[in-house]
Amino acid sequence: MPADPKIRIYDAGKKKYGVEEFPFAAHLVSVEKEQISSETLEAARVACNKYMVKNAGKESFHLRIRVHPWHVLRINKMLSCAGADRCAAALPSPAVGAAAAEWDGRAATAAAAAAASGGLQRTTVGGAAARSSEPLAMPQSYLTPCRLPLSLRRSLQTGMRGAFGKTYGTVARVKIGQILLSVRARDQHEPQVFEALRRAKYKLPGRQRICSSLNWGARHALAPRPHPPPLPAPRRAMPLLAAASAAVPSG
Repeated sequence: MPADPKIRIYDAGKKKYGVEEFPFAAHLVSVEKEQISSETLEAARVACNKYMVKNAGKESFHLRIRVHPWHVLRINKMLSCAGADRCAAALPSPAVGAAAAEWDGRAATAAAAAAASGGLQRTTVGGAAARSSEPLAMPQSYLTPCRLPLSLRRSLQTGMRGAFGKTYGTVARVKIGQILLSVRARDQHEPQVFEALRRAKYKLPGRQRICSSLNWGARHALAPRPHPPPLPAPRRAMPLLAAASAAVPSG
């Protein structure tokens, strides 16, 4: 059974693990005001989840889709081929097409039989007599154009009459600075989280930024993490001609 292209699962990984197990959190933030389809969100979820499972382990992270595609798109389908405003009166019905195909097959059989007998005898096909050297003519009733059914013509060509179309899909309307995806993990899996979000970014339209949270886990409250990372080594200034540059200790 093929996978559903629309998003159905919004959480992946160990969603019940507390903040003590997953203190690190990173977010994929949108920097454009746009619409993101449910198929796009599903592709981003699959890409991020697959990389984290392969490189960090299926019990080492918690992925959550932070937006939901509530907005419904609609489409008013119209014919776009050449002469679309006239094809409703010229297209033959399926019954006429089947009769024409049957006549062509019977005519070809008659021509083959006449060629096998030397082309001197007269051949009768469908009650119509004809010389083998002359092409069999299709009855005029088979060539009469037939209009499309009224329901089909109304669904294809109505212009702007009743233009409230049929459902086409669902999208999520996002704002600038809104979080699209969040991943919680342990501190040692920070590089894997960044790479997973980077890969998910290629599945989304527009522009996004990957941000590391300064909070403890994915909490909304401004609660700092209990063990902040150590500060970088201090730098000392070295005179260089008339200016000064920072000397970074090596090794």
